[in-house]
Amino acid sequence: MFLTFIPVLGLAGCLESSEAVPAEVGFREQLADGLCAYGRLCEPGSAPIDFEVFCDPWSAAETFEFFEPLVTAEHDVRFDPDAARTCIAEVRRAADECTEPGVWGACADVFAGMLPEGAPCDSTPQCASDLYCDGADSSDRCAGVCRARARAGEPCTGARSSCADGLTCSDSDVCEPLAAAGESCATSDCERDLHCDSNALECYESGDADGRGCMEDWHCPTTHRCLSGLCGRVTVEPRAGVGEACDGAMRCSAYLKCVDGVCAPHPGPGEPCSDIRRCALDLTCTDGRCANRQNGEPCDTDGECRSSRCASGTCQPRLADGERCTSSSECRDGSMCSLGACAPVVACE
Repeated sequence: MFLTFIPVLGLAGCLESSEAVPAEVGFREQLADGLCAYGRLCEPGSAPIDFEVFCDPWSAAETFEFFEPLVTAEHDVRFDPDAARTCIAEVRRAADECTEPGVWGACADVFAGMLPEGAPCDSTPQCASDLYCDGADSSDRCAGVCRARARAGEPCTGARSSCADGLTCSDSDVCEPLAAAGESCATSDCERDLHCDSNALECYESGDADGRGCMEDWHCPTTHRCLSGLCGRVTVEPRAGVGEACDGAMRCSAYLKCVDGVCAPHPGPGEPCSDIRRCALDLTCTDGRCANRQNGEPCDTDGECRSSRCASGTCQPRLADGERCTSSSECRDGSMCSLGACAPVVACE
């Protein structure tokens, strides 16, 4: 399914075509809007229950949250505004036409790693395009190291990211080419934006999906569903707008919620909220009200603060290296609490 992209992509009736992408945060919000707009408008039935519960812009936005401190503070990742505009334009087109977007080509260059070979890293996106992060410890106790991606025929670590573009790490831990359209996918993954026919075991393009073999919905393009073992195109149902009536037969348009039988925006600052009635993007539900507390504002828990750190009853920035700490969650990204003080994570031998 397209919504697994990222990370975590409307647009028609949701985002104005003239709206620019001024910064990485703006891109995150627009991409989140688009992801869920596309899902609601073009992927009916892809969630076990109503999309308003499971595909909110929040879940999509979380995909990009770890990029923000890297871009704005640590400078490990570069944000490209031109690539972001191209990405959002492709998403808008896809949602308007309900055709599968070419997100890998359009959006892959929005964030670019800046770390050179041999530099400590926490994740592959921090490394330059021809490198990957090898050996990062998920416990945050050890950093990985940016290493060159393997070429065809060379050994790999088991992750596709350890191989150069256009290659995948095979079951025998050797980099091999991805299968092109018409080639066998019996023992190899298909190239990006292609799909594997589970009956013919060959890769095909999205426009050739009708009647292709499948076992799950995600085996088909996002414009199709797996129906009795074959990919079939799904008719998109109409959606209600702001102030229009909604019920079990008529659902709301993207980024709206059905409240007391009427489509309405998600609640903003100070408005009532609950586990089902989610707050607008970048707000949290605290004591039944939406809030987004900045540094210096009162708080009771870390989750109430945009910085994710509540200390002595107020929202505080996360600690810099050398400052006293009791847990790694208090330290900035890329650091850990070691011997009572924040310190950079180091590569393990």
